[in-house]
Amino acid sequence: MAAWTSRPVIGGTLIAPDLYDPDGEVANITYQWESQSSGEAWQGILFAETREYTPTIDDLNKFLRVIVRYDDGEGDDKSVISAETDPVQRPVPIAGEPPIPILPIGAALYGVDALDLEQFADIL
Repeated sequence: MAAWTSRPVIGGTLIAPDLYDPDGEVANITYQWESQSSGEAWQGILFAETREYTPTIDDLNKFLRVIVRYDDGEGDDKSVISAETDPVQRPVPIAGEPPIPILPIGAALYGVDALDLEQFADIL
């Protein structure tokens, strides 16, 4: 798998590199994104099981990688692990644009809306 070409940012989209296997056509492809704080063990990211992943505030300053499992012409249950990304960063604001609010995971599930953003000012 190819190396990452840009730094991941909260709210940006990472796409797992194309998979190529010399043993033939690949099938039954599954993805599992993982994160790692410096010096810690890799942890699977809950519900991050598609080719694309959008980093959240929980990923700030963590490294990311994706494990791709697949079958090919020579057998089943093969896997490859991508290179790790640089640490996830906050998005850089664009001059003249309002700041991008970054809410904790699950905030929308608990009824947080635009009127409640002030309570999160310390993390923005």
